[in-house]
Amino acid sequence: GNRSNQWYTGSDSVRDTLGNLAAGTSSTDMSLLIGKHFLGTDRPAIESNDTGSYTQAGGTLFKNGVSHDDIDQGAVGTCFVLSALAGTANDKPSVINNMFKDNGDGTWTVKFTTNGDTDYVTVDRMMATSASGRYLYANDGGDGGNQNMVAADNELWGALAEKAYAQLNESNEIGQDGTNSYGGISGGNSATATTHITGLIATSEAVNLNGINGVSNAELINYVNSDRVVTVRGFNGLATGSGSGPTNISSGVQGHAYSIVGYDSATGRFDIRNPWDNQHLSLTHGQLRQLGADIRYSLS
Repeated sequence: GNRSNQWYTGSDSVRDTLGNLAAGTSSTDMSLLIGKHFLGTDRPAIESNDTGSYTQAGGTLFKNGVSHDDIDQGAVGTCFVLSALAGTANDKPSVINNMFKDNGDGTWTVKFTTNGDTDYVTVDRMMATSASGRYLYANDGGDGGNQNMVAADNELWGALAEKAYAQLNESNEIGQDGTNSYGGISGGNSATATTHITGLIATSEAVNLNGINGVSNAELINYVNSDRVVTVRGFNGLATGSGSGPTNISSGVQGHAYSIVGYDSATGRFDIRNPWDNQHLSLTHGQLRQLGADIRYSLS
């Protein structure tokens, strides 16, 4: 039994009643349950304000390994999970590689850890697609934020992970709204997503001067230079200092989640990647304090 068995959404985004496998289950419902758990056919509902449908994606799971540049957020607020994926790709690439099992039939099994348990979600290569043939949601990055053509030769792992996370939500294990939908995973905590992706405990602390009940400059440097997964959230307003003039954080990214993927000891600045695949930031610890930043990091 599983809570997600109560419904079947499928590619038409209409939620129909289903139910656990039991004596008397019809052959139709049996096929739907097999599709849900083994064939990836119970796809997340597309947001009602996003005009689109599901089409088959071209490309392969990985290309030239995994990188934080493989992530590009689409038209839903999944920055918290995408920044955690980018941070994991940067610091623990083997976790991303081991997160996927190729089933050899056009589907992949994606592994998450929720409440101390391992959860597996099957996804196929059908992706939510706009009328122009481009990805509606997460797609391959490294091109400045363009939404790629779904039929093109793309790297698929980021889009598949986001899709699997939306499907996992229906099991009510990730602290979201419990629906099989992209909208159901809009907004969340990147520390929680880091745990779901890596299985590691992650915590959240404010940036402050001395590190007591917060993250000091020396501590943040240590976290970023180690293989911990580090994300950041909570920017607001204007940061100044460190020789490069003011850095204005627009209202569009206040409360947005980023991954911190490097530190430049020559400039004292942290390399902060935006899951939009553009508008990346380079900020000092002092600027992060001015911006009210909240650091989320894995404990190992």
